[in-house]
Formats: sequence, structure tokens, C-alpha cells
Amino acid sequence: MKRYLLYPGCSLGESQSDCERSLLAVGEALGLELQELAEWNCCGATSATTSENVQTFALAARNLALAEAAGGLELVTVCSSCHLVLNKTRHFMDKYPDVRNRVCDALSGAGLKYQGTVRVRHLMDVILNDVGVQAIADRVTCPPRGMRVAPYYGCQIAQRYANMDQPRSFERLLTAIGADVVEFSSRMRCCGGIQLVEPQAGGMLAVERLLREAHGSAADVVCTICPSCQFNLAGYHERAKGIHKAPSLPVVYVMQLLGLAMGLNPDTLGLTQEIMPAGPVPVRVR
Repeated sequence: MKRYLLYPGCSLGESQSDCERSLLAVGEALGLELQELAEWNCCGATSATTSENVQTFALAARNLALAEAAGGLELVTVCSSCHLVLNKTRHFMDKYPDVRNRVCDALSGAGLKYQGTVRVRHLMDVILNDVGVQAIADRVTCPPRGMRVAPYYGCQIAQRYANMDQPRSFERLLTAIGADVVEFSSRMRCCGGIQLVEPQAGGMLAVERLLREAHGSAADVVCTICPSCQFNLAGYHERAKGIHKAPSLPVVYVMQLLGLAMGLNPDTLGLTQEIMPAGPVPVRVR
């Protein structure tokens, strides 16, 4: 078993219990021990991506300090916004001594100390580089052959790739488990995230655009690497459909699709609990 600290962030839990169930089930099947970070708090996502004040950094840094105190395991995030915010905080703390000193003073009031030793990684980084595409392919027992999948990276994971215009690692993973990957040029566009907080007009247009393009690519399903993106695309689908005539299209989290390919039960993967149920797996017989 490979051990990691898991920072679930606000994207898991009650609103995204389906994603959480699939994460834990597939993680166990792949030999990943994901130990939830005790007493974690919200990273400040929406405010942290648009501001650079000490209060915002202190909010995120508290999680980093907790991870360091937990024993030096790598901290794994599932949400791309959390990944961005926690790494942004590490960057500013390391680069600007004044910011670091002021944040450390704030943390000391809670009995915490930040040393800058914890590494923050996205779950997809762990899946692709620690587990490996071939190792996952070797575990596939029910390949989703004939399922046409639109791979959706989202905008905030772009920094993970040297060639941000043409990332292909997600596509390679989906192909390895037996899915048919469709060309999806909007795979790195914003899902509407922060714009889906009032006012929502811009966010609804983003949801509609992504679903319409995926539908135009003849996709059976959109697959996301971030549960927050999955929540936005699935949760706001009906409103986007009513306002902008967005097409109907299931949106699933990558761990759910991996779990299906590995033969895990759909109930175990939370596929019957989604905001917008994916329904029967759309597999064509060749």
C-alpha cells in the first residue's frame, strides 16, 4: 500500500458523496492508502484565487501545517482549485519572507508551525505517475468498449503540463481502460466555477458551451478529473438546459469510470446517487 494524506476539501462530503465513494473504492483497489487530513479546513478556493492577502494565505497554510505535523506524508488533493490554492500558498510563503513571517505568526496563535516541507499533489498525478497507466490497464476486467468519452481537464490543472495546449495524459488513461475518447477542444476551458456564484449568467453559458461541444463530438458521457467541475457541470445542467437549451449528457468523475472498468459495483462508485444520474453505462456492442 502506498500511503498519502488526503485533503478532501469542500468538494467531497455530503454534496459529492458519489465522488468520495468512488475515490475510496478505487483507491483501495489500486493499493492506495488515503488517510484523511485531520481537522482540515476550507482552502478558501474562490477568494484565494483572486487575492493575495495574509488572511487568505493563512487559511490555506493551516492545512499545510497540519499535514507537516501529521508526519511528512505527501498531501493529495482531488479538487483542482484546492491543488492550485495550496500550491500558490506554498509559492508565496517560500518566495516572500514577509508573507511567510506574518502567516507563521498567525499560525502560532493556534499552536501550529509551517516549515515548507510538505509536497502537495493532485490525485491525477498520483494515478498517472505512482500507480501508472499500464498497472491500471492490467486491472481492467470490464472495459467500457464503445463508450464515447469526452475528457474534461478543466482550467486550473493546466499548470501541470509543459504543453498546456495539448495535454494527452488523461486521454491515454481513458484509452488504456478501453473507452473511446472523442476529440474535445474545450477540455481545458473553465466550467463556470466562480461565475456560478451570483450572478450566474457567465457560469451558465460556460456549462452550456461545454455540454454542447461534448454532445457535438458524439460523446456519450463527459468525464472530469475534478469533483468540483463534475458538480458544476452536472448540478447546473438543468438550469443551463432551461435557459440556454443545453443538451442532456451525463457527467461522471474519473474514479467512477475507472471503477466501472475494474468491475466495481455502480452503487459502490456512487453512480446511483449523482445530482444528474449517469444512468446505464452507454456501451455499444461492436
